[in-house]
Amino acid sequence: MALDKQIHLYSIDTSRFYNDAEFEISKKKMKATYIVNGLKEKRKKEKNDLKIKFYDRWIKIFNACKTIYSEELTGKIQSNSDKNIANGIPRMLDYRDSNKDNFLVSEFTSSVTRSFGIKEDQITEDIIIVRVYYVELFKDLLTNGFIYDNKKYIYYSSSAGQIRTKKAVFVNEEKWNESKNRLMCGLSEEIINSKGGCNTNKFLAYTSLSNSATDLWKDVFKHEFDINKCIVVDDFETMVNTTYDHVSSEDFSINRVTKDSLIPHMDGCGLISSKISNKNFMIRMPWVKGLLASFDFNKFIELNKCSSVVVDIYGISHDVVKEDIEIILTKSQFKMYKYYDSWEQYKLMFIEYQCECGICNLEENNIKNSRINYQMLQTLTDIKKEEMSELLKPSNANIKKLSNDFNHILKSFGVNGQCNNKRYKSNLQNALNLYPELMQDPYVKDTLYDIKRALLKRYKGGKLEVDGKYIFIIPDLYAFCEWLFLGEQNPKGIIENGNVSCKIYKDKKKLDLLRAPHLYREHAIRSNIYNESEMCQEWFVTNAIYVSINDPISKILVFDVDGDKSLVVSDENFVKIAERNMKGIVPLLYDLKKSDPSLITVDSKYQGLTSAFKANIGTISNNITKVWNSGLVGEKELDIVKWLCAMNNAEI
Repeated sequence: MALDKQIHLYSIDTSRFYNDAEFEISKKKMKATYIVNGLKEKRKKEKNDLKIKFYDRWIKIFNACKTIYSEELTGKIQSNSDKNIANGIPRMLDYRDSNKDNFLVSEFTSSVTRSFGIKEDQITEDIIIVRVYYVELFKDLLTNGFIYDNKKYIYYSSSAGQIRTKKAVFVNEEKWNESKNRLMCGLSEEIINSKGGCNTNKFLAYTSLSNSATDLWKDVFKHEFDINKCIVVDDFETMVNTTYDHVSSEDFSINRVTKDSLIPHMDGCGLISSKISNKNFMIRMPWVKGLLASFDFNKFIELNKCSSVVVDIYGISHDVVKEDIEIILTKSQFKMYKYYDSWEQYKLMFIEYQCECGICNLEENNIKNSRINYQMLQTLTDIKKEEMSELLKPSNANIKKLSNDFNHILKSFGVNGQCNNKRYKSNLQNALNLYPELMQDPYVKDTLYDIKRALLKRYKGGKLEVDGKYIFIIPDLYAFCEWLFLGEQNPKGIIENGNVSCKIYKDKKKLDLLRAPHLYREHAIRSNIYNESEMCQEWFVTNAIYVSINDPISKILVFDVDGDKSLVVSDENFVKIAERNMKGIVPLLYDLKKSDPSLITVDSKYQGLTSAFKANIGTISNNITKVWNSGLVGEKELDIVKWLCAMNNAEI
């Protein structure tokens, strides 16, 4: 779902907005860069010392030229952008002599593409992605937008992933004005600012939710989405006693502390009646995101003979049974609740502006096995040779099957994969499907060799086959209903601390729960009680893994439950190694500051985005890897990893 519906759009960089003078300087800089790269390639192959000195001299000269042109270009862009901002003159998008098709990329359909009327497989110019190389020029675009083909384009938003790659999404202003109420459910920057503003980067992240890959509710469930059958209730939080290693933000001292911590168990998670869906999935509406977990709350009310009346986040009572409520959202899922006067106001605007509900990541019936990565391996620092040999068996078997198992070979080409639609398969895949004997063709044999080589490279990089699957993490929903309907402030739920319920691995007694990125020792070894608990079998019927509300597991794996997945490994050998390495390990605790709300302006967007563009979490993660692979990892090395993890989280 969603992954088979795409539109095509243009992705360019800020150089496409140069005026003639800037473009001429840019050409000189590019020519100098090209010469330097060519000289460096020749130097690599040269063995004569005199010629090496000759190349070094000219590399130095042209590097100096490149620096001069770069500084000249930056100055020119800064000067021109300042003038444009002062005069309100937008830049022009100019492809010059370039082939536009070289800039085409594909994107999944979303609320934005549907609101703009962009059809599946259509090439659109209503949305243009811009990669930022010169922030001075980006401020110009952010302030004035730009002109292309006599149309004005304005900045729309950037998702968290786009911010990491310094990308910004611009849209046709006319299309945006036609669709903004539908995409923002009646809110605007002016309304948000009149009510105290919002953290700008969070606002951009929430705005970009409409641009994420989704399918329409009615396309999946074959009936229209009814906002009147939804309510929003408070988040469910309890105090959980937890032991931490506290890393001080002042002097980086590390102290082991035990304290009660407030854990938001339903952070990003809501309920959908199992009568509507027996699967878990993620939801997207204007300002609403998170996971909808399938649970029969009507059955809970009936069996416990409790009141079906609950209070929403605005203090209004709702009768879940009489109102035929199908979805119970939580406050953490409704990101901009502060800017509406009531849930009724949101619903009225949702209907008036014909807003839509999209869904994504619908739980699969058969979840395929996944691979671990090098981060999950490197934290297991005492693996014995015979244990490693055992871990490598599935990967070695997979390599061998590429030589002697014909069906497996076809699968490696994607011939008999999950998607059976010929439209989304390559010509080679369709040809092999019709005529498998084509496997004897020299070109196909060479392709198979490339597949095998790529697989070996992944395995050598630590991406090993394991008996493990990525599955949704869900809290004990029975405990949530005890709190919501029975009014119990400290409910017991079904699952006790140290246990989980996982139907997929019902025959496995112990499981290792993992999350990526995996920087510290973050292996959560838990006992699977699904087979032993009739209550778990009755209430937790999906393919998710359910965790206890009395377990600080979210502090170990650093997850929320808005659709986060855990790699759940059931391999007994792997679990045994992880359990041994987790002795004495507790979660880390940091002193992290929160950003305050601010007025949403061009300046606040510019400051927020350019600050985020500078984040260097990759560098910190690489340094952590160096520590794990430095040899014997003792207390000193563990402390260094703790410090680096604190720095990494502060950077985020």
